[in-house]
This record gives sequence, structure tokens and C-alpha cells, in this order.
Amino acid sequence: MFEQMQEQVTPATSELSEWNQRAERQLVEDTSKRATFLLELEILAELNRVSKDKKRGFKTWFVNQAIKEKLARVNEEDRVQQQRNPRP
Repeated sequence: MFEQMQEQVTPATSELSEWNQRAERQLVEDTSKRATFLLELEILAELNRVSKDKKRGFKTWFVNQAIKEKLARVNEEDRVQQQRNPRP
């Protein structure tokens, strides 16, 4: 499932372009489900700062992108670990 997330990292400008295109064609409610998380105060402050001049939905997109990237890394680390230490 997360193999699809393992895309080559692109410059931030093209990621923002991708977000702008997605924002125009579908509602987030059509593809997402609400979840509640606690963020460190510094992280939330920085997220608020960078999203200040962005369109509605930017924070949701940004958090989803960050989680996808981290999940892809964790899954890759797990795959490498399993190759090094295969189960009998």
C-alpha cells in the first residue's frame, strides 16, 4: 500500500503546484477521514506560519505529505531490516 507513496522527492515548488491542482479538483471530505492528534507547540507555530498565506486545506495537505514521506521511510527501513534478518 505504501509503495505508491515512495515517489522521488520533488522541489517544494512543484509540490505546492501539485497541492493547488488537487485543491481544485476534489473535496478533501471525498478522500479523507478526520483524526485528532496533538502537535508540539513549536511545530504547530511553524505550520501556522508557513500556511498563513496559503489557500484553505494547505495544512491538511502538508500534514498528509509529511506523514506519507515518513511512512515510506519507515517501511523502507523495515524492508531492509527484514532482508538483513529474515525470519526462519
